[in-house]
Amino acid sequence: DRRDAFSRAGALASLAPFTSPAPPPLLQRSTSTTRTRAPSTSARSTSATARRPTSRAPSRSHRRYALNTALALPINAHGHRLVIVFFSRAMFLPAWRESIKTTLVADLSKAYQVDDRGLLQWALGMRVDYDRQARRVTLSGAGRIRELGELYGTDLRTSRKVSTPADAAILDLADGEPLTREGAERAQRLIGALIYIATTTRPDVAHAVYRCAVYMSRPNKRVWSAALRVLVYLLHSAEVGITYDGMIPGRQGLSAQSEGPAPAGEREIMQALSDANWEVARSITGYYLSLAGAAFAWAGKRQPSTALSSTEAETFAASAAAAEVLWARGLMGELGAPQLEPTTLWVDNKGAVAIANDRASVGRSRHIARRAHFLLEAAASGAIRLQWLSTSAMVADILTKPLDARRFATLRDTMMGQRGQQ
Repeated sequence: DRRDAFSRAGALASLAPFTSPAPPPLLQRSTSTTRTRAPSTSARSTSATARRPTSRAPSRSHRRYALNTALALPINAHGHRLVIVFFSRAMFLPAWRESIKTTLVADLSKAYQVDDRGLLQWALGMRVDYDRQARRVTLSGAGRIRELGELYGTDLRTSRKVSTPADAAILDLADGEPLTREGAERAQRLIGALIYIATTTRPDVAHAVYRCAVYMSRPNKRVWSAALRVLVYLLHSAEVGITYDGMIPGRQGLSAQSEGPAPAGEREIMQALSDANWEVARSITGYYLSLAGAAFAWAGKRQPSTALSSTEAETFAASAAAAEVLWARGLMGELGAPQLEPTTLWVDNKGAVAIANDRASVGRSRHIARRAHFLLEAAASGAIRLQWLSTSAMVADILTKPLDARRFATLRDTMMGQRGQQ
């Protein structure tokens, strides 16, 4: 969760699977499980190293505590909730306030040896930076990017600087010369590493990495060159990260006519933007969800079938984004931060907006009836609200096609919460 309330205090712990006869008191009250995509960006952290206190085998319900990715735990009578995010032997504990974290650590200490490591600074290869005065949290993958540059011998002193991860040449990678077996394996390892970076801290390279990943099973020299260009771009912009602003949860509020902030009353806590690049074959869907002024979930991928019109392509993209919004709203509710108002889904195609808001339009769009009905029902339920956004302000465009340097930089800074930070 990227809300300010969840970025005040947290914890990081290295914890062995729960194998004691009974879980600690706070864990006994777990009532639900949640899905998570990224570690907490919270401000306080604790770490623990645990040893098994007994040799008794854990019960089935007890094992689930160790296997679940995340647990939402009510921890006191005042209704506060603590989300425990597990990853292998690591545990991230964002809390509403320091006293809640202290209470949990004290209870864990009764069953495990706890080593408090203080403020969360590194997690899964991501660096967490804090600006307490401005109340901002930034996630970056600079360390992993530089390690990747060293591994592949990329020297910035001899590499030409590029301001975008890809150009128009990335649209045609199929006819490159074949690589040797060793070269193909090297390219596959690089693309795999880029996929992790693109899905954690660098959504600005998501489209370029996707284009390379299409040829993952049989990369050629063009694919190898495109992947190297992405790496060079990342090395030149290694310090760029995703910045979440706790001062204004809806800071990125958009208006239909411009890229400027919307009036205060229109600044929803969570927003979504979807776009599509209509192509001769299957079109490309791009969307992202924004919270606290930056993206926290995003995707850029090929659509399952060929669209016969731009409206159809945009409707496919909007339905994919709507499905992600429904998941995110459910997650926010489990985290104790329910979305009380419909989530605005911005689309730059008026036909797609009409389909989602007018049942009569569905009858004229029978070739995409399932997608149209899904959007219509999501809007009718009050979960989402589709609104038109001008193409010039459509930030999700960065996830569907290569762009010129100026537009790319503008959209990147907006999506990653860097606008006004430079």
